[in-house]
Amino acid sequence: MGKVLTVIFILFSGFAHSSLYVEPSLAIAPIAKLKDTNSTGTYKYSSNYIEMGTRVGFLHDRYILGLDLNHSLLNYVYKPEQVTDANSFEKYLDRKHYNVGFFFSYSLPKHLLLRASYFMKSELKTVLDRSGRTATDVGDKYKGYGYEVSFTYQELPKVFLSLIYRYNSYKEFEDGGTGVISAFPSETQYDYRTRAILLSVGYPMKFLD
Repeated sequence: MGKVLTVIFILFSGFAHSSLYVEPSLAIAPIAKLKDTNSTGTYKYSSNYIEMGTRVGFLHDRYILGLDLNHSLLNYVYKPEQVTDANSFEKYLDRKHYNVGFFFSYSLPKHLLLRASYFMKSELKTVLDRSGRTATDVGDKYKGYGYEVSFTYQELPKVFLSLIYRYNSYKEFEDGGTGVISAFPSETQYDYRTRAILLSVGYPMKFLD
């Protein structure tokens, strides 16, 4: 982590005489997948969600470097893809997520933009359990990291249209009831990850030119 922060500091130092960049955004994920691999098997789920995001950083020539923050706007549910998983409790769990990290963008000709983000902190949390069980999953959290790559087109002077691929890998589970934290992989939980395709609309703003 120390080396990463050192590199980030050096990069930001090079942007000292740049413009301040702010980009709020709204995105929809028409395709969102969850893969849960544990001691009983591999289970796959699908969903879709809406999220809000904000990027804040520095713009210099064709480059933008800064913070990338996003979170789900509404609760959403992962539904089992396999018939054998029809009794899974996942379909009763309302989730929310957030990601915090850094992004780097490079402007291409013809109003095109390439962007990559690395999320140092990602969290998927259960906010509502509708299964009717006595033992509730409310408050359970999966914590990890993630990254995304996007291809952006500037359709109008102040509108960015983006196609995004995102991947998250969760390495810790925190029990909402007991607060006990378990690390992955373990004897019972091997892997827990999500993937999504998002369509985003952003409103880029530049200050302190």
